[in-house]
Amino acid sequence: MNYIIDIYTTDNISRLCRCLSDNLFNSSELGVEIYTKFKEVKDAFYDVLVVYKGADIEHEVKQISNRVDPSFYCAHDRVACRIAIELGQFQDTSESGCWLINPFEITTQQIPDVIDMWDKAKDDLIHKPGFVHARLFQALTAHPKYNLINVAHWVSESTFTKAIEAESYSSHKQRSLQYKLHPALCKSW
Repeated sequence: MNYIIDIYTTDNISRLCRCLSDNLFNSSELGVEIYTKFKEVKDAFYDVLVVYKGADIEHEVKQISNRVDPSFYCAHDRVACRIAIELGQFQDTSESGCWLINPFEITTQQIPDVIDMWDKAKDDLIHKPGFVHARLFQALTAHPKYNLINVAHWVSESTFTKAIEAESYSSHKQRSLQYKLHPALCKSW
């Protein structure tokens, strides 16, 4: 299955999400998850992240983009990033809770080490109360700004915060400081 992630910055999250939702009704073969930021964790420049899934995804997403109000692409409302991805599983986002959205601004050479770091951190976090699931998406396009994007589902903000403040997580947190990450807590639209 193929995926595309769009990352938006906007002064009007509701307007952008309504516009995207309105234009998704015409697409019967495209799965979509829309996440909106409610709390910055560290250096999160974005407000909305959209994950598309489908077979003829580039064509479908282009069709949606053509129907989106052009004002979303001005200086204040613009697509900050688009990457094609194939690593990870698509999950139902109808459950409540919060999502950690974390674009990794790393080089291609750093990917193996970051995946190792992510795997070890995930192995620790999956045993914490409130963890639901996590997916790591890898860019397939040449020279993307974000080579990896983590989308992790938690029951609540408090369970996430408690988990990353635990002593067992401190070595993972320390290791992550050597990379340029942009985590934020988001909710499903």
